[in-house]
Amino acid sequence: MVPDKTNYSKINDIDLKSITIYAQNSKTPIDIKSVVTQFQVFENLFSDSVSGYLQIVDANNLLSKIPIMGREKIIVRFRTPGLEDSSDLIELKLICYKLSKVNISDNGKVMSYSLHFMSEEHFVNETTRLQRSYKGKITTTINRIFNEVFPESSLTIGSSDSKLDFVCPRWKAFSAIRWLTNRCISNEPKGMPDMLFYADLVGYHLRSYENMMNQPPVAVYTYYLEKTQQSLEQQFYSVDQIDTTEGLDAIQSMKTGTYASRLCVHDITNKSYTEYSFSHKKDVPLKDNEFSPISSSDRLNTSYEEKVFFKPERDDSNSYDDWILKRNSHLGSMEFERLGIVVAGNHTLRPGQTVVLSVPQISTSDESDPNKLDERMSGKYIIAGINHIMNADEYICKVKLIRNHRTAPLPDIVTVSGIDEDPESLEFRYF
Repeated sequence: MVPDKTNYSKINDIDLKSITIYAQNSKTPIDIKSVVTQFQVFENLFSDSVSGYLQIVDANNLLSKIPIMGREKIIVRFRTPGLEDSSDLIELKLICYKLSKVNISDNGKVMSYSLHFMSEEHFVNETTRLQRSYKGKITTTINRIFNEVFPESSLTIGSSDSKLDFVCPRWKAFSAIRWLTNRCISNEPKGMPDMLFYADLVGYHLRSYENMMNQPPVAVYTYYLEKTQQSLEQQFYSVDQIDTTEGLDAIQSMKTGTYASRLCVHDITNKSYTEYSFSHKKDVPLKDNEFSPISSSDRLNTSYEEKVFFKPERDDSNSYDDWILKRNSHLGSMEFERLGIVVAGNHTLRPGQTVVLSVPQISTSDESDPNKLDERMSGKYIIAGINHIMNADEYICKVKLIRNHRTAPLPDIVTVSGIDEDPESLEFRYF
């Protein structure tokens, strides 16, 4: 995925082939590329639809020719020139659902507005209800529902042997798929209730978070403290900005059972009562060079602030106690470490891929080692979301990165020295 200098002549280059719109019940496309000043599209690991908007500056009174009613089809075709697989042109088939920010110039000759869009599947989903029974493997049921409702769309499915018989009570297709996904135990790795159903620019996917994390990285992005003269390739894989404002939300993690949780099961027929407990620190295995984001002395790691669930006992081919505590903890811990980066536009980046981030250690010391990496921010991440932003002659990607571990262990006691030139040390204990 290294840019070919013969085709990639400048950083943030874009090959925006076409932007066309179809009025309702019309088969004649109208080319609107010349009036689009900005095109943004969002794809996310936790969303079942691609969305975005077109910013338009219109001097031809386009709205009078295409009355926007909220069902217009929009087709966008683009790519990043110079990539090895740039022949794989992205073609998005979208549906306009909203017109906003309408402004008329002072002279009354130019109008600007935004056209908001979502995936075609989103609109089909809103008008579909399922009321039937399903039996067998969960992945087979999800594939059956998807192909019945979205026959022209693609879905890739990870491996799982989980089985469940259920009757769908007039749910929308995506609601049924998400409900089934919660109960789907991955085979890659075995026994992990961390499957995610999501959409990206090329289709739909049902995949395990841990399976994504085990993939080799597609790129190594580097943040340079000094913007020295760089080659085109270095610029392409450099980080323009790092956003660390979105950190861990401990209150939300407690509420969802990320740290610890307990399931209380009662059976009214024989008056029995069973409890199941789960602790992220104790029960979530980590690989080599991965460390828990919870200190061993942190009482949130125990039952002190655990989330408690109650349910009655009943016959269920996919037992509630097999997945609910683990899944809530896994979903909550996916974003223990998260940050955003801004990089050169790249149409081959996808949610679910992994990248390596290289950030030098930031220090005011003149003797700091420029080759030493910041342990907190550097390392391997999963791409959780991408905001593709395209102007007439520029293409950038705002990328959200997440991971469920640290690259260095948390100490039980943190000693901080040298504060305001005070020789005495300050100790902070996690509690």
